[in-house]
Amino acid sequence: MKTKLFRCRICGDPYIGVVPPSRCPFCGAYAKYLVDATEWNPDEFNVDLSEVTKQNLTVALALELDNTAFYTCASAAAKKAGDEYMQAEFKALMKIEREHASAVCKFLKVSVPELLESTCNADATANSGVRHGP
Repeated sequence: MKTKLFRCRICGDPYIGVVPPSRCPFCGAYAKYLVDATEWNPDEFNVDLSEVTKQNLTVALALELDNTAFYTCASAAAKKAGDEYMQAEFKALMKIEREHASAVCKFLKVSVPELLESTCNADATANSGVRHGP
């Protein structure tokens, strides 16, 4: 069997495999939205958005970026505390939030904003090493 590249028509995320998964690993879309990469068209993100949808996506983008910043701070706090497990968990969550922001930006037709240097809030990172294990 030959490995192929698939793309999700909902979020654009690529997937490498022999067959597409039952759901998109990134956004959870059903398999019917995972197509051979040669059939995927990036213009599918060029849709007319209502003003309400634009406003909702703009709010969603701000949330995703705030969450990215939070998990970046939490990862740094866990690293400082010597908690490698939680550092890795927060880093993974940070990447997911950043990817969500990227997907929202595709529909808004804007570049993913750079994260600003921010001071981590002590409240946001105070419990970063409390829970261990899955």
